[in-house]
Amino acid sequence: MIGMRRIRLSLTVIATAAVTVGVAAPTHAEPAPATVAPCDWVTAGEAADILGGPVTVKPLLDEAGSDELSCGYRQSIDSTIESDLRLPGALPVDAASQFALGTAPATNVTTVDGLGVKAACVMEPQTTPPSTTLLVLLTGDRLYRATGTYYLSCDSLKRFAQTAIARIGA
Repeated sequence: MIGMRRIRLSLTVIATAAVTVGVAAPTHAEPAPATVAPCDWVTAGEAADILGGPVTVKPLLDEAGSDELSCGYRQSIDSTIESDLRLPGALPVDAASQFALGTAPATNVTTVDGLGVKAACVMEPQTTPPSTTLLVLLTGDRLYRATGTYYLSCDSLKRFAQTAIARIGA
């Protein structure tokens, strides 16, 4: 009789542990895997709507398994967006540190709400061509960038980033 109680007690403990482990909430959300083809994050039609006319789409970095993925969208010589995602291993430091490095020295930085962990728009008048870059820190030690030439507005880049990040995973 005592042996049967020990067996029942052991089975009860094992069953309780299995149920507890089975319903335990994850400690953090895993990011969704990035689409292998970065030009799928924003379609040509969506990019045309944001840039104001038909666009040419060109994959820049789209090799499967790469830690850096990128696509270029061109409406005219003066109206382009480069969209890229840096995965762990692509940066010399972690994504949060790279985000800080990308926004700290700039004087024309605007915080952007509603994207990723945090986001900022950086005006870069000294680059050639002059540009605006939206940096978005994502979960999973990833960094998303959308860079528009000739002072594309932060609002336009935000629309672009929202579309891309919805498919990449925040």
